[in-house]
Amino acid sequence: MIFSACFRFKDLANKATSPTILVARSLSQFRVKRPPTICSSYAHPNGIPLGFPCRRIATFCDKTVTAVTSLDTSPSTAEILAWSRESHREGNVRTRKPATSGVLWRIGVQAQATIHIRNGGRLVDRRILLIGAGHSHIEVIRRWSEEKIPGVSLTVVDPSATPVYSGMVPGYIAGQYQQRDLEIDLSGLCSRSGANFIRDAVVATDSAKSSVRCADGDEIDYDVASIDIGSAVADTDLPGVIEHALPSRPIGAFLRHIDALANAGTATADRPLLVVGAGAGGVEVALCLDARLRASNRDLSPSRVQIVTANRSLLEGGTPSAQRAIERQARARGIIVHRGRKVQTVYADRVAFEDGEAIPCAGVAWVTGPAAIPVTAGFDLPKDDRGFIQVDKTFRVRGVPNLFAVGDCASLQGMKKAGVYAVRAGTVIDANLRAFVEGTQLRAYTPQSDFLSLLNLGNGEAVGTKWGVSWRGKSMMRLKDRIDRAFMDKYR
Repeated sequence: MIFSACFRFKDLANKATSPTILVARSLSQFRVKRPPTICSSYAHPNGIPLGFPCRRIATFCDKTVTAVTSLDTSPSTAEILAWSRESHREGNVRTRKPATSGVLWRIGVQAQATIHIRNGGRLVDRRILLIGAGHSHIEVIRRWSEEKIPGVSLTVVDPSATPVYSGMVPGYIAGQYQQRDLEIDLSGLCSRSGANFIRDAVVATDSAKSSVRCADGDEIDYDVASIDIGSAVADTDLPGVIEHALPSRPIGAFLRHIDALANAGTATADRPLLVVGAGAGGVEVALCLDARLRASNRDLSPSRVQIVTANRSLLEGGTPSAQRAIERQARARGIIVHRGRKVQTVYADRVAFEDGEAIPCAGVAWVTGPAAIPVTAGFDLPKDDRGFIQVDKTFRVRGVPNLFAVGDCASLQGMKKAGVYAVRAGTVIDANLRAFVEGTQLRAYTPQSDFLSLLNLGNGEAVGTKWGVSWRGKSMMRLKDRIDRAFMDKYR
């Protein structure tokens, strides 16, 4: 990759300046920092120094790369002739490379100068930063491969190189999919799209300075950014949940440990697996776990899976027809449902309730609904009473013009915490990030009032619900499988 840049100096016409050669250290690990007022002097190997006061500067390290700048005796313009860079890679991942290819520096060298970094021959003076690789941001990255904006760089920061598509997780539990079927190769997608990928987690934002801080301590500046980091699971602060239960978020960790939980249910005949939570996620996890256990023991009756819910019905908030369909499935399989029960403590071999009773168990899946990710406490942004980031109808964070938030981490009236909303919001956030850097009008998002809901029952059937009417059968599962695979195929 070749980087080139152009200095435009003012008021140098009457100043005599001897020719100077600058040799910088490597760009192979390239981070934007906030240094002291006077930066270090870089020098030619022969010892000719060049030091300058600056507002921002980049830090270079590792392999040697040469940058040459020449100043004539009375120039009006000085040009960096070539800035070559050898990428530092780990597989397909460009490590520690932030949104710096779009950095705009103002540097004083006896006068004010503006440097625009060129990336792939295009002038880059605006930086888009994607914080997290949720479903909406994945769509932004895909669309970037189809239509880039000249002069704009795209950088993605996420702790995982292979984020998981949540819609196919129940199918994995039931044994219908392999793990690779659920994973998106984020580093490969970024590489194909021409986006920079940093495998790290953002732990703090500084909206006043348009900057974020990563877990490794590095800072990344941006011109416009968007947050799509998903959600956590509610009530994981109850005693014993983290130590003895398996929360359904983060999804990657849930996927890594769900096999061990299912095996515990197979090996322990006298103690059931408990699924705490009876929303759409809890119901799918319970039914798919049951289907998996039955695949190894067809005579299993009653089920070794039980559901615990603080509500009186399964699929609370669902349509009456969908609730009836799920209730019938639970009864037909002998799945015991503990209704109106609030968990007090989770132990290694049992779950205790607030009323003093306890249920012995072989393991616990914790699927209690969405909660704000704890890391957002370090974000200096407006939040609702549950800790989710408040946004307007364009997904712009309230009071922060150049920062957006989308998906489960965002709080928008009328938008539920469901994957179907996040997927459809991808086109809107992509349009609005482009509109921001191009100075055009932002697009408002209107959550759909109804959508096709498909719940995997784990036995080759699914329950589909639309317009308040539900259907159950293998045709619904075939439809769900076709939709999910088509979604994944877009990013491969």
